[in-house]
This record gives sequence, structure tokens and C-alpha cells, in this order.
Amino acid sequence: MRSDIPHTEVHFSEWSEMKKFFDKLGTVWVFRGQRSVEWPLASSLERLSLDRAPHRAEEYLLTQFKRRAHHYIPPPLPGSNLEWMAMMQHHGAPTRFLDFTYSPYIATFFAMEDALEECSVWAINSHWLKRGTFKQLEEKARLLPPFSDRKFCLRDLSDLVRYRGFATPVYDWFEDILFSNGERFVIGVEPFLMNERVIIQGGVFLVPASVQRSFHENLASNGTKDMAKYVIKIIIDPSAFRKALLDIVDRMNISRASLFPGIDGFAQSLRLVGRTHCLWDFMLHRLRGRTVPPLS
Repeated sequence: MRSDIPHTEVHFSEWSEMKKFFDKLGTVWVFRGQRSVEWPLASSLERLSLDRAPHRAEEYLLTQFKRRAHHYIPPPLPGSNLEWMAMMQHHGAPTRFLDFTYSPYIATFFAMEDALEECSVWAINSHWLKRGTFKQLEEKARLLPPFSDRKFCLRDLSDLVRYRGFATPVYDWFEDILFSNGERFVIGVEPFLMNERVIIQGGVFLVPASVQRSFHENLASNGTKDMAKYVIKIIIDPSAFRKALLDIVDRMNISRASLFPGIDGFAQSLRLVGRTHCLWDFMLHRLRGRTVPPLS
């Protein structure tokens, strides 16, 4: 399905044009690559076919993971639900989290890696996200120490999502708002215990406040008036951007092996090796003026 939220769609015919566009966006944007242009922004929990209410399914999955994770993961174990869900997301369990990255090139790699048809890179302005969330939390924060004595500010929100500088009751309040499913907003969360994969990928999780609503509905609660300025969908035709994949893999050293440290990432990276060699052969034949069959 096509996106049902206000956004700007951008098409590029040249890889060099797209790189210039990324450079102009600056550092306040976060990106997510998806291998089908038809896919909406939706978490793995949202995409599940559930036989129960989404919030009940989330509670069940979280409880089961907490009960059994100690068999597989050495201490220290997470100390909050957000940290637990970050770990679940890392290991492939369904959660409300969506993986984004601060790197448009990593997002482009994930979009194009297995794409056979048009794919997309979503770009969302993180400052716009933060302002929308701040408006919803500002009034509630006034009832909570230490914000009863001073004004809740954007810096406080930044510290909260990084789990930095506040006592446990403040974090409990923040998580209660998120997991009560009574609000609608999307917030970027960076887990305090960052694993190697998140660091390498420049990762950030976008977390909807309500699993009862779609990610798009949560995002639209930030306000749809100027939303198209802050939500961009870059549409890519893989057949026209094969050189881009080579550029990303070979010149930027972005591959499964570099993004997913360990034997699993290395093994997965071999899927592209054959394709990459075929691409180089294809380009060399063209440079030498030879006729070659089209790449499949």
C-alpha cells in the first residue's frame, strides 16, 4: 500500500544527484531503507497477524522474553522495558520499534540490497519529531518533580530518550506514558546500553506511543499542516542505480559484513559478492564497447 500520510516524494535519475540531496539535508534527519516502495512505515509488531489486541500481544512477548533471555544472554540484563525492547529488536523479536539510521547511505544499502522493483528510503526530520513529542509531554511533566520547580525543556526530553541524568521515577513516568498506549506520537530513542551493531549502523529507534494505532497515525499526531516538509520518501529504481550499490559496497565499505559484526554478517554479505562481480564485469564490458546481455 502507498503511504497515507502527508509527505514529499522525490525521484532521482542519477546517483550523484541523490548524494547531493543527502548532503543538503544535513545531520538532523534519520533514514530507513525499505526494499518495496509499496511498504508503509510499520513496526514488526504492527505487521504481525495477531489473534489478540496489539498491546496484549506486546505484553505477552515482552514477558516471555524477560523470562527466558537469561538462558542465552549473560548479565547485565536490561533494567527497563525500553532497554528490554531494544534487546528484543536487536535479536529479531517483534516489537513496536522501527530501525532508523543517521546515515542515508546505510539506509540506501538496506533499500537496494535485495530490491527487484522500486524501493524507497524514508527521511524524517528528528527535530520536528522532538518538537511534536515535547508539546504532548510538557503539560504532563509539570506534575512531576523535578519539573514542578522548573520548566520542562527540549533538553530534558533529549536526556530522557538517552536515559541520562534523571532518577528512576522520571524514567518510570516516561515509560508509563509510552506503554499506556493512551498518547499518539513518535519519539526517537537511543538505548543507554548500545550494542556494537547499533553503534556501527548509526542506529536510532523510532518508537510509536500507541500500538493500538498504526505508526503512520502516531506520526501524523505531530501535525499534518507542514508534515510534507519533514517527511520525505525517496523512490529508487534499482535497475537505474546499480552503480550506487557498487559505490556503497566498495567505496564506503557498507555491507552485511561491516554492519553486522560476526560470522552471520559475513555469511550474509556473500549474497552480494556474486552480484557485485557480475556488475563489475557488466560495467567493464560496456567501457570496452562489448555487447553483453542485460543484468537480471
